[in-house]
Amino acid sequence: MSVNARSVGFVSSVGSRFVSRSSFVSYKNLGFCNRFCSVPTAPTSIKPSAIKATFNFELAVKKKYEVYSFTQLVSAPVDALQGVGPKLLEVLNHYSIKTVQDLAQWKYAKASLAILDLSAFENTTEGHVRDPESKSSLEHILDKKYETMQFSELKDAPIDCLQGISKEKGEALSALKLGTVTKLAQWKLFHAAKSICILAEFEKV
Repeated sequence: MSVNARSVGFVSSVGSRFVSRSSFVSYKNLGFCNRFCSVPTAPTSIKPSAIKATFNFELAVKKKYEVYSFTQLVSAPVDALQGVGPKLLEVLNHYSIKTVQDLAQWKYAKASLAILDLSAFENTTEGHVRDPESKSSLEHILDKKYETMQFSELKDAPIDCLQGISKEKGEALSALKLGTVTKLAQWKLFHAAKSICILAEFEKV
């Protein structure tokens, strides 16, 4: 049986031999492929570490941690973050916050952020009342006297409005300029920790 090389994309010369991928099966069947041609393999995927990234977040972490991956930073001590000194570290330890992940998951910061976020979606039109059938509740995160307040009021409430933060602990947080719900919600170190943990979910190490 004769083979028309041009019709199947085969070109042969003294110096080189080539076969198109579309012709691979045909030539393999005819026994030509192993003798006359090689088909290039697909390029291997580039590992994240080989990519020359240009981003940095040096203002979020201390010098020795700048080379850490997001995944490594998740379990790094919380004082890996810029701005966490002995005084702040002592306060955070009272809440069992030991790692970057612990700070990202700190329930008081998360609750404060949720309250602040939802305050932007609250209907504060004069005379508007909440639907009496609504079942949403904040009774497990707020102290009793704050449970009837609107989000727009809660966002400016002292941080000890949250259950579990005593007046004494609230004063300690106030000394760190974290004395209200909004201030804790907007705290840049909490957001840095949270963002590091989120990006770690998309990282392959």
